[in-house]
Amino acid sequence: MAEWFYGKRVVKHLKFVKEVTMRFHRLGYMVLAVLLVGLLIGSGALASGSSKYRIGMSMSYYGNGWQTENMNAAMALSKVPPYNQKVDLILSIAGADAQRQNAQLNEFIAMGVNAIILFPISPTALNRTLDEAIKRGILVITYSAGVDDPAVHSIGVDYAEQGRIMAEWLVKQMNYKGNILMNKGVAGTRPQILREKAAKAIFNKYPDIKVVAEINGNWSSAVSEIEATKALAAHPNINGVWSEAGAAGVVRAMLAAGLPLVPTTGESTAGFVRMLADKNLQAKGLVGMTTADPGYDAALALKFAYDYLEGKKIPLHYVMPIPTIYMKDLKAGTDIAAGDNVLPKGIVPDDYFVQMYRPDLPLDLQGYLTGLPGKEAFNRAKALLETQK
Repeated sequence: MAEWFYGKRVVKHLKFVKEVTMRFHRLGYMVLAVLLVGLLIGSGALASGSSKYRIGMSMSYYGNGWQTENMNAAMALSKVPPYNQKVDLILSIAGADAQRQNAQLNEFIAMGVNAIILFPISPTALNRTLDEAIKRGILVITYSAGVDDPAVHSIGVDYAEQGRIMAEWLVKQMNYKGNILMNKGVAGTRPQILREKAAKAIFNKYPDIKVVAEINGNWSSAVSEIEATKALAAHPNINGVWSEAGAAGVVRAMLAAGLPLVPTTGESTAGFVRMLADKNLQAKGLVGMTTADPGYDAALALKFAYDYLEGKKIPLHYVMPIPTIYMKDLKAGTDIAAGDNVLPKGIVPDDYFVQMYRPDLPLDLQGYLTGLPGKEAFNRAKALLETQK
């Protein structure tokens, strides 16, 4: 089960909710506009006599497909066995506002939740609040973006390694010379900081490699296209693009400007992977590779929280292998369990990440798209429970 809350004074947040809804309408994620009706439940508080674990999920920046994908994955997981019988998931969205996220985390603490999973907007600004949660016996797990507090559990990939892998591939493709446009993520978040630092360490090894333009696409292809259009107007002579999520927007900006396509890295969003598989774009010069922080981070955090509350041991810091897709790895289809990664347009949004399958998470494509698990997810949940008997 999942509930929404935006603070004790629901009416106060209606304007914010309208802004969130309109943002996702513009991005095409109609599901959020429907799910936000749950706000009218208020801050909730679940029934005081409930025997279920109450797990608060705190999202910060929400303006890209990865966040929607992770939100839906966690919500879908909470609706299949055994989670649907033992977990109440309470969801809050703060936006890119550390003060608001702190306030919502404090409300989770006041509600007496058993665990908090969160995507922190800052590695430092939330630490005092998270420390207070831990002192009160609340498990805290960050997914993807981490914090500096060593007592907080974390899930994610090695972000420095992610930045390095993309940078090393790019400079090799460029024969170690030329101009680079860097498309970075949400400023100030740990993944963005670590990826950028590692990439620049590689670029600085080669005197003929120049970073001539840097933008923050906020891991959104729409924002990336806008920012890249401005950067390319000032720096049209680009020989390579180092990009986090949002690379598809940079490619669109280059096409609109009439520029030749160049070696381009990115994260494995469905739109960018489809571009890499497009023969027409390949003929225009597009070649690329992707890394990823998978679309199931939040669901995995929910699983770890549940396991911990059930008395199982979980790692303090869980570092996942970095999924990569090179041109030779492109595979069209819709079977996420089989490793299909060129997913059909019109089914999977462009900003969704294609890595959705993990054997210990009973999720299916319907759950990722809507937050409501389909028959396949329930079948996987049943099979997983059978193996645990």
